[in-house]
Amino acid sequence: MVVGDNRVVLLLERRWPQVKAVRCVVVLVWMGCLAYLSLGRTYPDPIEGALAFTETTSLHFGGYAVLAALLGWAWGRRARRLLVVAGAFAYGVVLETLQLLVPGRTAAWDDLGVNLAGAVTGTLILILAIRVARWARPSREHRRGSDLHF
Repeated sequence: MVVGDNRVVLLLERRWPQVKAVRCVVVLVWMGCLAYLSLGRTYPDPIEGALAFTETTSLHFGGYAVLAALLGWAWGRRARRLLVVAGAFAYGVVLETLQLLVPGRTAAWDDLGVNLAGAVTGTLILILAIRVARWARPSREHRRGSDLHF
């Protein structure tokens, strides 16, 4: 093992709580964006412009796909696929329920179905991305003979 590799591993181990915290903040910001869009009385102008070309279904699908991928990323290696999907879907259920309290907004079963489909798709994309990254990473035997260490 190269000394440089040990230093990088030790640095990451020492900084892991900070990395985890940043990941959690990113997830919370995205959750806040979803809440703002779901519970607001009107959409911001850029969203209104996008809705002229598409329906809110694509926003639900994309929003919860991103949420599931971010949850899996934030939870790291210990993330269980079913928990990632369940977490994103549960958040969607909470927001749909809260929409009942907002004048001018309605909750819909269709939205929940699209949220679930988006969460499943986001989780599958994350799994695929992880597998591609592992496949693209050189094997240990290959790295030992190389001067380049990433």
